[in-house]
Amino acid sequence: MKTSTPKPFSGKDAIAVLFAEGEIHQGPSGKGGLFGDKIMGSDSITAQLRRLRKDPRIKAVVLRVNSPGGSALASDLIYREAELLAKEKPLVISMGGMAASGGYWISMPANHIVSNQLTVTGSIGVLFGKFNLKGFYDKIGITKETVRTSTYADMFSDYRNFTSDEKERITGMMTHLYQQFINKVASSRKMSYEEVDAVAQGRIWSGTRAHSIKLVDELGGLWEALSSAASLAGLEDNLFSVYTYPQKKDLLDMVWEMLSDKDVSMSSELKIMEKLFSQYKKSFFPAYRLAYNLEND
Repeated sequence: MKTSTPKPFSGKDAIAVLFAEGEIHQGPSGKGGLFGDKIMGSDSITAQLRRLRKDPRIKAVVLRVNSPGGSALASDLIYREAELLAKEKPLVISMGGMAASGGYWISMPANHIVSNQLTVTGSIGVLFGKFNLKGFYDKIGITKETVRTSTYADMFSDYRNFTSDEKERITGMMTHLYQQFINKVASSRKMSYEEVDAVAQGRIWSGTRAHSIKLVDELGGLWEALSSAASLAGLEDNLFSVYTYPQKKDLLDMVWEMLSDKDVSMSSELKIMEKLFSQYKKSFFPAYRLAYNLEND
């Protein structure tokens, strides 16, 4: 696939590319995951998907997923918003280096899934546990006392192991969640429960292998995903604008956020500055769009 040099384009038809990267957690996106890496916050991603769904300028969306997974609840919140979007306009997944577990979960509502050959994907399974830090607390001289109002109120305490009864309850929860995962994959990929289960159970696959077992639709990168989105949206002559999200913040954006922070008590002078920045940004910082003329080899 060949592309022309990006240039400003004022056409009304546009495709949005939303980058969804990092461990999946509830709350806003940012940094601070288990290894200090990026966090994909369900609040941020669902809000952006909702805006793109309601934006009449956006004719299709490419969700660029690069995630090892994370919270099942956060993944399902993103899944639901992606599902709503896919009912109104084409949604194409472009898998990056990794789209596994929760990363695959949020990919399932798409009309089309594009994966790189070496993408790590699959990992259709459920893993759960907790740390017992009692030994560590004992070494540093910290003790804890637990007051509970019900039998399982302290089940997730980091001061003891699970009891046999709690292990049984956790196993039941994991089994139920795993079955939900399998059913969602089977529905989205038009496969039977047994077919999905045979390639699930926590196994990971390369993009090439995932394509052969029907977990993805096409091998390729972001350009192939854009081309598929344009085709599904019926864009004429493959000429369209591209918006990327989240947009990078410049100095004025950061100052604007600081002035808009509700936790900051602003003086009258700062409030005047806030109004000036608001007018300045509206007048001199329009959204720029890039046009790509995609041509087949």
